[in-house]
Amino acid sequence: FPMHNGYNSTLTLLNEMKLVSVPEMNYFAQPQKTNENKDNEEELNKQNTSSSQTQVVFRPAGEACFRGPCIFSGYWKNPELTAETIDSEGWLHTGDIGEVDPTHNNYLRIIDRKKNIFKMNQGEYIQPEQVEQSYGDNCPAVQQIYVYGSPFYSKLVAVVVPNEEVILKLIEKGDLKIDRNEVEHKEGEQQSSSATKQTTGQQFISDIIEYSTKLKKPSTQKDKSSSSKQSDPLDLLIKYYLSEFDRILTELKLPHFQRLFGLIIEPEAWSVENGFFSPTQKLKRFMLRSRYEKELEGMLDALGNMDK
Repeated sequence: FPMHNGYNSTLTLLNEMKLVSVPEMNYFAQPQKTNENKDNEEELNKQNTSSSQTQVVFRPAGEACFRGPCIFSGYWKNPELTAETIDSEGWLHTGDIGEVDPTHNNYLRIIDRKKNIFKMNQGEYIQPEQVEQSYGDNCPAVQQIYVYGSPFYSKLVAVVVPNEEVILKLIEKGDLKIDRNEVEHKEGEQQSSSATKQTTGQQFISDIIEYSTKLKKPSTQKDKSSSSKQSDPLDLLIKYYLSEFDRILTELKLPHFQRLFGLIIEPEAWSVENGFFSPTQKLKRFMLRSRYEKELEGMLDALGNMDK
């Protein structure tokens, strides 16, 4: 692509440049039309495009890579990091997602990051996958977890998809003080020991959220008096997870800034089918951020106000 002024970082001056598609983030350097989307022209047109009255302009996008005599040769005494950054053909992979705009002299704009490291407002760097692995691998009650933070906040929060089978066993053993019968009871339904089908774990997590919502919004005075005597099962579930994560933080001697301060409980597991995993089974972090960011940042705002 023709370049003007150019792009540079502390590691490179202007040389050869190319964009490498990052399909798991839906960024493509060339127009895509696969079996998965051939019947969905609308979705195809959304890939790096902008429309005018008469035409659709494809905007190449992907990881910005550079090669040339001015590219640095590698990290000092760190061949592993060098191999991660510079490929066998000499291309420096910046980790930046760039987009070339054909309607504005093919200028390159940096629009996203491929590497998921982020900096918190106290200066600490977080590798979210590493934090997720620490908590997810050491808490059997976690099926999936997504950790979120921002340069504007000093705390981490997360979205947790519970392992429903483990949660039900914890309740049966009395390790999690949630009244299953109360949560599963639906107003107006007859409860019969033989005819009632036992709630599945996935449905049970949804029932917890629904029941918690009803407790927080009593509609009658009678509801208010009864709800005041009941524990919120969603609060109990969140407190259980936060307690487990604090235990893991201590046992693994993780840095204090990797502590989780708030959670969203998500009853539906993330998958390729619902768009949160790529076909190569990689978590689509940008999709999760888009789905949960508003709620998570609201939680971080509330946590910040609690400190004041």
